[in-house]
Amino acid sequence: SLDLPRGGTLYRFGGDEFNTLLPEIGHGNDAAMVAQRVLDTLSKPVMLAGHEIIVTGSIDIAVYPEDGQDVETLLKNADMAMYFAKREGRDGFRCYTESMNSAALRRLTLEKHLRLALEREELSLHYQPQVDVATGAVSGVEALLRWSSEELGVISPMAFLPLAAATKLIVAIGEWGLRTAATQ
Repeated sequence: SLDLPRGGTLYRFGGDEFNTLLPEIGHGNDAAMVAQRVLDTLSKPVMLAGHEIIVTGSIDIAVYPEDGQDVETLLKNADMAMYFAKREGRDGFRCYTESMNSAALRRLTLEKHLRLALEREELSLHYQPQVDVATGAVSGVEALLRWSSEELGVISPMAFLPLAAATKLIVAIGEWGLRTAATQ
C-alpha cells in the first residue's frame, strides 16, 4: 500500500503507467521525497502464487506551474523526464528540467540528419593500417566511419554511432560500409 501525502491520488494511465496527482506538493524536492518512498515501497518483496516478486519502477516528476501551465504540457514534460529516468537505468526517478527539452531537440535533429546522411553521401570511410608489431608489416586495414554533414559539420562517431544503434539505422549504415569497403 502506497502512503501518499494528504490529497494525493493514484491513477492508472494505461498499461504499466500510473500518474499520481499530489496537490499539496509545491516543489520538486518534495515530490522527489515522495518518489523515493514509492520506490522503497515497490522494492519490498511480495509473495505471489508462491513466488517472491520484486517490482521496480521509473518515476518522472513534473511540477505545476514551473514545468507546465496545463495538463498536456505537464504530461509531455513528465514523459520526457521518464525517458531520461529509464535511460539511466530502472528503479529511479528524474525531475523534469528545461535542459531535457534542448537535449531531446539535439537528438531529434541529429537523428533526422543521420537518416539523410546515406542518401546525401555524407558518410565516408577512412582506412587505418594494422601493423604487425613484431615484423612491422602491414597485416590489414581497419575501416573507420566518418560523417561530415552539410548542415551540421563534422560529427564525432561517439555522437552518431550510439544514435544509429538506438534507431536501427546502424543496419543500413553497416551494409553501406561493407559494400563501400569491398568496392574500394
